[in-house]
Parts: sequence; structure tokens; C-alpha cells
Amino acid sequence: MSTKRGRRRKKRLPEEAVEVEITALSSEGRGIAHVDERTVFIDQALPAERVLFKYTKLSKNIA
Repeated sequence: MSTKRGRRRKKRLPEEAVEVEITALSSEGRGIAHVDERTVFIDQALPAERVLFKYTKLSKNIA
């Protein structure tokens, strides 16, 4: 009996830039923001900054 597993399609990342306000810093020094109940980590961002970013990786609760 063979078990055939279906391949999951990768969701396409949104191509447009998103503007957010950084609310905190992670332990690695990345800025933390929240978009649509998802936590977003942004390199080289500081708390209280407003930044534009593009998604590079997306999972269920974290980007």
C-alpha cells in the first residue's frame, strides 16, 4: 500500500509594503510589531519608529 502525500502549496507573500509602528524589541534586537493579529519581527528597527517593510517569510502567527 503506497501512501501518497499531497504537496502543500506555498502561500504567496504580499508584494506591497506595509507600514507599522514598532512596539518592542526582541531578545535578538529585532523590532516587534503586530499586523492582523500576527507578530512581525523587523531587523534594524527600534521601538516607537514607524517603518515600511515587505514580508520575506510568513507563518501562521509569525512573520
